[in-house]
Amino acid sequence: MVLNNKRNFFIIDFFVAFLVVFGVVMFLPMFQSLQNIFGVSVSSIAWLPNIGYLSMILFPAVAGKVMSKVGAKKSLLLFIVVWIIGISVEIIALNTVSYFMFCGGRLIEALAEASFFPILLSMNKIVMKEEKDGKLGSSLVEIGSAIGGLVAAVVAGQFLNSPKTFLLIPIVIGALTWIFVFSSISEIRIEENHQSSNELLNVKENKLDYISLLFMIFMTQITFAASQVYLSYYMESFNASNSTGLVISIEQILIATGAMSPMLLLRYFSFKSIRNTLIGVFVVCSIILSQHISLPLSILALSAICFIVGIGFSTLNIYLSKTVVTNASEKISFYTAVRFAGGFALSFFWGNYIDKYKALGYNYIKIFNNLYMMMAVLVVIISVIVIIMQNPNKKFWSEKN
Repeated sequence: MVLNNKRNFFIIDFFVAFLVVFGVVMFLPMFQSLQNIFGVSVSSIAWLPNIGYLSMILFPAVAGKVMSKVGAKKSLLLFIVVWIIGISVEIIALNTVSYFMFCGGRLIEALAEASFFPILLSMNKIVMKEEKDGKLGSSLVEIGSAIGGLVAAVVAGQFLNSPKTFLLIPIVIGALTWIFVFSSISEIRIEENHQSSNELLNVKENKLDYISLLFMIFMTQITFAASQVYLSYYMESFNASNSTGLVISIEQILIATGAMSPMLLLRYFSFKSIRNTLIGVFVVCSIILSQHISLPLSILALSAICFIVGIGFSTLNIYLSKTVVTNASEKISFYTAVRFAGGFALSFFWGNYIDKYKALGYNYIKIFNNLYMMMAVLVVIISVIVIIMQNPNKKFWSEKN
């Protein structure tokens, strides 16, 4: 095998991102099943995604430092092993029926997941010298993520009553990915390459552009989380909780499709056009979801959100690479942390809100009516901030690529 072939990096982009979202999504169809196994409340079971999101907020900076010291390849190999160890602890916890231990395993797994995105994005920035390769690499990260979530949702739905058996699947996938990373690329020193890259670019950085992307990734991730994290409870309001895995599968297919689109869309549409479409879809679909008009219409709204989320994630990754010039690994790590802060904020708030108002006698229809209306208002507020911040550099955001 030829080391450091571009194709090898593309494969790694896909499969490592696949692991991240497989690990996040695999629990979602099992929420109610795990709740029954461990005998815990909604707010307690919510700590499974919360632990993941918290790790992804706090750990990327550490992962960035590890990557700077030992290189991207060794970092990937290390964190894939950590990921497998975390899932192994979860299997032991299921055998002993210990929710505390299960959360410990989830934490170990999540620390690895938190490291993967900054490593991949930093590696792409160094390795992909041509803009088209950078776009493809950024898109493959999101496509791998989406397909990882799709496979997790489909397969998890078949193992609702045997989660221990199911958790062997990601261990096998992780081991195969480790072998490929080990055998297909040589070491990449991030910071050394970075400095020379910065000298060649000689481009001034616009801080407002970078900060506006932080707001946008937060908004996109929080909207995405609203479409998936508590979906089984939203589906319960239609007496269709058994269809949660199917709906998540549809969502992941659409995210993958959306993630492939920016390479073509950016030839004909500017970032500004994509941004405005994203905002409009998020607001309108959140309002539709709040109204509980019909299950097919709600699924259509969820599908529209996820398709646009896929476009948004890939487009933001592409523009992150364009706007970040100095201290890239540090800024990309912070961007990853902000991305998952959106997921944590939603998961934590919604979990407690659902638990509280369910105890007060509210039904899921009323609870999700309030939550999705609040979601629409939040998107509007963040959008106004983003538009104001991007306004001084209109030319950059209005150009087609």
